[in-house]
Amino acid sequence: MIEHNCPHCGKQLVIEDRYAGQSGKCVHCQGVMQVPKCSTAGQSKVADSGSTPTTAAYESRNLTPGTMRRFLPRMNVSAIILTLCLCVLAYQVGVEATKAGLRNTLREGFRQLRAPVPAVFSDGATKKADTVVVETKLGVVASLATIDIQVNSAVEQTVITSKNSFSQPKIANSGSKYVIVNATITARTQAPFTFHTSGAFRLVDSSGREFTTDSPFSGTSFFVVDDCLEMRSLQPGVPETGNLLYLVSTDASRYSLMVPKGGTNEAYRFELR
Repeated sequence: MIEHNCPHCGKQLVIEDRYAGQSGKCVHCQGVMQVPKCSTAGQSKVADSGSTPTTAAYESRNLTPGTMRRFLPRMNVSAIILTLCLCVLAYQVGVEATKAGLRNTLREGFRQLRAPVPAVFSDGATKKADTVVVETKLGVVASLATIDIQVNSAVEQTVITSKNSFSQPKIANSGSKYVIVNATITARTQAPFTFHTSGAFRLVDSSGREFTTDSPFSGTSFFVVDDCLEMRSLQPGVPETGNLLYLVSTDASRYSLMVPKGGTNEAYRFELR
């Protein structure tokens, strides 16, 4: 093999011995040159310098070591593995950050739902100056942060009989009565979620006394009243109708359902009786 520098572009060429003394074009610049009979500039032949079969194979296709590196770049395997590991780590960090953000959002939502609702009756009760009360009638839809709610009706009972086979008839304690509020809720979110009243939907009587679905049932409402709405899995845009159960004093002759709107100072007041 003959090593020779192109007189036009200066690139090094490796040419087979059988082309010695002939004219040909440079594979780089296409300039016409005369192939010497031996390596020029004191360079030794590739065969004498330990040319490998791989190099000779590329040279037989008129590819020099420079063009061989251009067509077949050498890839650092360690760098590829490190890059893949960093991508996987970044993905896991992103997933954990998303989960943490969702947990914080839900925690803040429950905190807002549990915020106390002031009494808003005009006959002697007081209300906080920074609370905006929106008077709402039965059958009218109120838009909250994540749901729309429509209160349909409210009935009083002293004995509740559920269709649930695990439940026995429930009799109100002396001096108490049950109020069953029927309502329809619809998720306004783009993703499904589990709705929970978390004690935020409060029944307030004319004396300012508050009653919640959390007390005294503490989660047993599912076995006391049919179609319990205290907790419900909601799909976006799909209405769910059910009942909220309250235990109030028998002397509560006038009362309303107070529903706060999370993230605002607004509260919707549904006058039930």
